[in-house]
Amino acid sequence: MELSKIDDYICDRLFPLIRSFEKRFRNAIVHEVCTNFLNSKYTDKFGIAYVTDIATILDGGESEGSVIAPNLKYVLTRNGYNPDDENRIHNKKNLLNKLLQIGTGNQTGYKTNRLIQNAVKSQGIAPFWLIASVLDFGDLQLLFSMQEKSVQERIIQFLKEAEKSQPLSTRDIFRFMGRMERIRKMRNAVNHYVPIFPLLLGQVQKKMEDDQDVQAISLLKNLDSHWTGQGARCIADAAQLININRQTETLYGIQITNFNRLKFMKLKGILRILEK
Repeated sequence: MELSKIDDYICDRLFPLIRSFEKRFRNAIVHEVCTNFLNSKYTDKFGIAYVTDIATILDGGESEGSVIAPNLKYVLTRNGYNPDDENRIHNKKNLLNKLLQIGTGNQTGYKTNRLIQNAVKSQGIAPFWLIASVLDFGDLQLLFSMQEKSVQERIIQFLKEAEKSQPLSTRDIFRFMGRMERIRKMRNAVNHYVPIFPLLLGQVQKKMEDDQDVQAISLLKNLDSHWTGQGARCIADAAQLININRQTETLYGIQITNFNRLKFMKLKGILRILEK
């Protein structure tokens, strides 16, 4: 029962952090994509040129000259940008087709809203900034992956409110994308009200600085410096909930072993981050 309460506490603390991150991430992508269209050959002031850009790609045109997906055929790895495999390119094209279909009113099978429907009805094409409002976190990740390095860098700098003079390496961007993937999985667990322990404890590193979950939660906290506590239960000194009885080597009746000790230490570290 006590561990269940800790699970609930972590989820309650993560929910507003992830929500805030997702909103900022969405806004940063929309800003960059719309700005790039405005400064491109399209000189698009209305946010609708994405339809022509996507149609060109899906009709067999080259993506290198694209505004919305210049990195379509490449994937970022530890060693830089390399040619992507056909399956992932297919998934990226599916997302582009989703944007095209929703934006032109062919929304069958896709999530939409009344604002998009009214925009399509009144002007034929819904602007990109409106389409982006119905994209889920995974869609945003995929769209981010299709941007050029300079755009990815500006998005990360916007999120971190970092100085533009501080360039990011491809390794920095790669690490950021890895943390985003962990955030996406946490988001799914939190939003579907399922226990988050299996996700957090599925992989544990000996050093906290090497642990993706710990780093992802640290990123969320650092980006949301004005924590409001909305939706969070107040537990004073929550990290003390993970307090192993040194005499019996147990925690809530669970025998502590070399196998599970690191998992409990990871939980304690996460609670400390969320308390800040």
